[in-house]
Amino acid sequence: MDNEIKSKGYLYLRNIITREKIIEIQKYIENIDFNHSIKFNVVDITKKTFVDNDHVLFLGDFIDGHNNFVTGNIEKDRQVFQLWQLAKDDRLNERNIQLSENNKNIGYNVKKESIDYVKDFFTKNKTFFDNTIINYLLNIGILKNTYLTSIKLFYNLPNCCEQEIHIDDIEDDISYLTIPLNFHEKYGNTVVYDNRYVNKYKKIISKNLLNFGYINTYNEEKKNDFLKAESKEMLNVGDILVFGGHTFHKGEKNMSKYPRMFLHLRFKKKIKLSLNSNTINLLHNY
Repeated sequence: MDNEIKSKGYLYLRNIITREKIIEIQKYIENIDFNHSIKFNVVDITKKTFVDNDHVLFLGDFIDGHNNFVTGNIEKDRQVFQLWQLAKDDRLNERNIQLSENNKNIGYNVKKESIDYVKDFFTKNKTFFDNTIINYLLNIGILKNTYLTSIKLFYNLPNCCEQEIHIDDIEDDISYLTIPLNFHEKYGNTVVYDNRYVNKYKKIISKNLLNFGYINTYNEEKKNDFLKAESKEMLNVGDILVFGGHTFHKGEKNMSKYPRMFLHLRFKKKIKLSLNSNTINLLHNY
């Protein structure tokens, strides 16, 4: 399986998660109050003065998890919620944070009770998903010696936009898992592209260029390469799509009348330390 991931960039795993586990996750998510009020004060950062007290943002907006490199993601019909992340989150403090790109002087100051609520929300989510699927998944061969860094929940509503072809990371030690929580034949897929045909286009990848646009804008040679590389196998409940952080992929338009719901998990390889005998002796004596 590891060789397939390295060569193609992705792997389909069938019937990995039981329907009982999926139902348990569905019920847990149904009980999340995404309309819970997150309270903060709007401030003028330069003057350090309050502009508006007791401003309210819904939890679902506060934990927005969209990929900023994909412009199609800003469409309201593709909702993404950050249920947990390992990385430091600047939203979870009382510092002044920029609120508007149009006015860099304006920011917000999150109230402590809301910070505590979101921190507790993240902690509960991590505990739940650890106990339901994460600890189990970490025993799968391709995920051994990795650790979880992020849990996202996607709602692709009917007629949601098709994404541009993109990659999520430039590192080669990242794996993503797409886990469907429901199924319909017209939901649309997470489409992945075989490295063996399109790796040559990664030469221009940088942190500022993770978005490769829509395939109909490519020249003929590039379009043909991506069409040959394209894989859009359906994922049913219980299946998992695993793909590398630097694998080209996109989300298709949802052509059904129902929301497509799935988890998007990010794993990173653990660093293997190589210690020579002198270093080991020094550590032992210390």
